[in-house]
Amino acid sequence: MRHTLQKHFSAIGAHLEVRPGPDNVDYRFDIVRDRRSEYFELRGSRLDELVVQHVDRHARHILLRGLNRQVTQENGTTKSTLSRFLCGHDERHWFVAGIADPVATVRDAKLSLAPAAIREAVARERHRDRRHNDVFIRQGEWFFVPAMPPVRTVILRNEPIRRGRGKPHFCEEVIRHGGVTVRLYQGRELGEAEFAELVAKNRRLPYRQMVRDAAVYARGRVRHDDHATIVLEGWHRIYLNGESFTEHVAFYD
Repeated sequence: MRHTLQKHFSAIGAHLEVRPGPDNVDYRFDIVRDRRSEYFELRGSRLDELVVQHVDRHARHILLRGLNRQVTQENGTTKSTLSRFLCGHDERHWFVAGIADPVATVRDAKLSLAPAAIREAVARERHRDRRHNDVFIRQGEWFFVPAMPPVRTVILRNEPIRRGRGKPHFCEEVIRHGGVTVRLYQGRELGEAEFAELVAKNRRLPYRQMVRDAAVYARGRVRHDDHATIVLEGWHRIYLNGESFTEHVAFYD
C-alpha cells in the first residue's frame, strides 16, 4: 500500500511520507515544510483501506478515498462513512482538502469545493478550473464573487480574513454586515468565562476582537504570503470554499 501510494504521488511530482499513526485516527494528511523541501505526510490506523480514485497528472492532483471506522447512531445502529481527500498543487504550494460530496474524479472534487451559493454557476463556467474566470476570483480557500454590498457602511482597511488558525489574507478594503463579535487569542476563540479568567491574570492580554460569520465584501488588493496578490476591481462578496471536516471552522474578519 505504501509504495503504491508513493508511486501515485510521485506521478504528480510530490513526495509522500507514510508513518505509523495513533489508533484513534483513521487517516491524517499534513503538509510538511522545511527550508529545503515540502512534502505530504500521511498517518493513521486504517491506511490499508485508503485507495486512489483518480489521478490528474496535468493538474497535479490526486483524489483518494478511505473508509472511516463505524459510528453509533441515535437509533443504536452503526454505520461506516467514507472520507475523500483531494491532494494537489495550487499556485505555489501543495495542499490537502477534505471532500464531502460522493465524487469520483479530480474535476468533480474541485467543483465540490466551490461555495454552495455559486456552485451551479461554477458548473456552467467553461474555465471553472482557473483561479480567475467570469464567476469568481480565487485566492487559496477564498472565493471572491462580484457583488455590491446591500448598504454602504464603514469601509475597513487592511482587514484580515482567516479560516481557523490559518495565516490571514489581508484585504485592502472591506465592508461587512451582521455576524457575531468574538475575541481571538493565540489563534482560537475565547468564551466569556475563559476571557474573564485570562484578563484577570493579565490585563494586557494580547487578544484580537473580530467578527465571525458576517457577510463580507472586499475591494482592492488581497494579499497572502503563500499566494500571488490579486486585485478586485469593484466590490466582491467573499466566500469560504466547501471543504469538509471543517464544521468547527469559522469565518473571521
